[in-house]
Amino acid sequence: MPNFRCRVGTAEGAIAERFVTAASPAAAREQLGADGLEVFAVAQRSAATTFPMLRELASIQIGGGSDDEPRGLLGRKKKLAPANLLLLNQELAALINAGLPLLRCMDILRTRRTGTLVGAVLDRARRRVAAGASLSGALRPEIDKVGLPELFVTSLQVGEASGDLVAALRRYVAHLESSLALKRRVRDAMTYPAVLAVVALIVVTILLTFVIPQFASFYGQSGAELPLTTRALVGLAGMVREYGFFVLIAAIVGFVSYRRWANTEAGRDSIDASKLRTPLLGALRRRYFGLEAARTLSTLLRGGAPLVNALHVTAQGTSNRAFKRRLLDTAEQVSHGSDLHDAFEHNGLFDPLGLELVEVGEATGALEDMLEHVAATYDEVLDRQVTTAVGLVQPVMLVFMGVLVAGILLSLYMPLFQTVQAVG
Repeated sequence: MPNFRCRVGTAEGAIAERFVTAASPAAAREQLGADGLEVFAVAQRSAATTFPMLRELASIQIGGGSDDEPRGLLGRKKKLAPANLLLLNQELAALINAGLPLLRCMDILRTRRTGTLVGAVLDRARRRVAAGASLSGALRPEIDKVGLPELFVTSLQVGEASGDLVAALRRYVAHLESSLALKRRVRDAMTYPAVLAVVALIVVTILLTFVIPQFASFYGQSGAELPLTTRALVGLAGMVREYGFFVLIAAIVGFVSYRRWANTEAGRDSIDASKLRTPLLGALRRRYFGLEAARTLSTLLRGGAPLVNALHVTAQGTSNRAFKRRLLDTAEQVSHGSDLHDAFEHNGLFDPLGLELVEVGEATGALEDMLEHVAATYDEVLDRQVTTAVGLVQPVMLVFMGVLVAGILLSLYMPLFQTVQAVG
């Protein structure tokens, strides 16, 4: 019978190797399982693996590399989608609440996720848990690897410290559901204006590239004097046809250069800062980030996290670097004894209503409740503002498209109208 080299987890939480003689890999797993060992990998021994160097290489292969998650296009690492994380948290909370051991919960969760990014994360985390790590400690390396939110890991750590992991998971589920719902509303609201803009661009491009040159050829043969608007339109179409390729190349080069600059530290800082300063949209973004900060802080404080640590975690979870610096400065001021509402006011994070609610929360000892109220209030206001803005943008876009296309067509047909009037 063949010999198998197996990587197993002992009852003490250590990772070890066992060499077994069995009829098949399944038989080897069954034999080790009967001894109370958790089997991670089974490989048949060959003559080559008797040499130390080759055995070490085989051990590395069986154990799985640190980069075994699925990859996307061009070999870039994929990031964990929030929707997948939400489903994972919901199922994990339900399994733990049912009284199942953590390792058994992770086995069930990864059964239907083999070959996926979530499955790879669960496989790596399970090995770490089996080796004696806590769930939060097992998942912390995934923050840099797959973009796992630090808020999620910190929530688990707080839940483990308090002995109520299920409550921590449910708090994070509620937080993630609210965040996803807000992003979905904003995305859905902006879809229609974006479609209108794309349609307008396509229509104008077709007119300038194909339609207007035909009219220009016709008018050129007739020798009639064209109105100023028609001459300008024909001239613009000629420039597009003659220099359009070079303009396209310049646009592509400019876009690539901009993207490279935007990926630098200075570029990201400048862009994120300008996003908060732009008229109208800047106010919406500041309210949105304030909403996310209030909701995250409330979630962490309800779990028992210290305020300064909660501020740091909230800052790390903020996508805008300028707003992140404000939160880190707030944490620094609070760590030196400043009140939270004063630090918020100094850094311009909340409006007067939000600052007043935070001050009341600090005075009454119900800061997490007041922060949740701030998040709910901002959510309603932001939803109303986005709805109003989109309600104004849509008719403006329609009117703009109508005026643009009608103006182009009128300029094209105006010489014909003048010719008909002259003949009449």
